[in-house]
Amino acid sequence: MEKVKEIVNQIIEEKGLELVAFSMNQNKQRSSIKILVDTLQGNISLDQISKITSQINNSEEFYAELPEDFRLEVSSPGLDHPLKNFKDFRRQLERNVAVKFKEEDSTQTISGKLIKVDEQKITLSGKFGEKAIPMDIIDHGKIEIKFK
Repeated sequence: MEKVKEIVNQIIEEKGLELVAFSMNQNKQRSSIKILVDTLQGNISLDQISKITSQINNSEEFYAELPEDFRLEVSSPGLDHPLKNFKDFRRQLERNVAVKFKEEDSTQTISGKLIKVDEQKITLSGKFGEKAIPMDIIDHGKIEIKFK
């Protein structure tokens, strides 16, 4: 599985994109590979997904590592994909997010506009002002959709 993931990641990075998630499920009837890919800014197009899918499908090295019968799914992370790390949050800069984190002995959730992201912390802005949250205490975040 690691070799397959390396091949996929190399193809994706050559296009200037990011591998968000990779999973491979093998069973007796049919194996499946699910790949989530996005741009660094979090705005991948269907055309980019289509091109990546074609390039993976045309990779002899990729097929050499897999069983004969498998299903390949390439898509974007979607709005419900949890934000877990620096790269996930970086793609959501300037969007409204809800972040669940541990502070002292309790779990907190705060919502606001994601205004800063670095590898150590994120900063949200809202009716509370600005709040910096260290990455190492974040459980996860999620995109919030606000209808006007």
